Amino acid sequence: MFENLSEHLEEEHQKSLNELAKTVASMLGNKTPETAADKLDQLIAKAEEEQKEYKKWLLAQPTEKILDYAFEYSLREDFLNLLEEGSLEDYSVEIDALLSSETPLANMVEKFENRDGTDYAHVLETVFFEAAEEKIISCRK
Repeated sequence: MFENLSEHLEEEHQKSLNELAKTVASMLGNKTPETAADKLDQLIAKAEEEQKEYKKWLLAQPTEKILDYAFEYSLREDFLNLLEEGSLEDYSVEIDALLSSETPLANMVEKFENRDGTDYAHVLETVFFEAAEEKIISCRK
C-alpha cells in the first residue's frame, strides 16, 4: 500500500496534525482567524501582552532578583522576535496550540529550560571560535 515507511509515517503525522488542529479549534470555540497571518498576529499580540505584564512584574522586584531573571527576560524577547519575523506563518497548527495557552512565552521558556542545553552550548562554542578566529586574522594583518 505504501511505497516506503517514510511516506506512511508522513501520512500518519499529517493525520495527527489534522486531529490536533480540530482539537485546538474546538478549545478556542472555533473562533480562529481566517488566515495563518491573522493567527500569527493574534499570537504576537498575546505574547506581547504577556511580556508587558512580565516586565511590569520584573521591574517591581529587587535588583538582585531582576538580575536573576535577566536571561529569562532576554529569552522571552528572543521568542517574541522569532514570532515577529514572520517565518512561522506556515505552522498554523502550532500557532493555534500556542494561542490556546494563557502564557505562550512562558510555555516556550519552560521548554527551552528543560532542554539538555547542548544546542545552546554548541552555539556559544561556535561563536567563541568564530570571534577568536576573526581576532587572529586581524592580528596577522
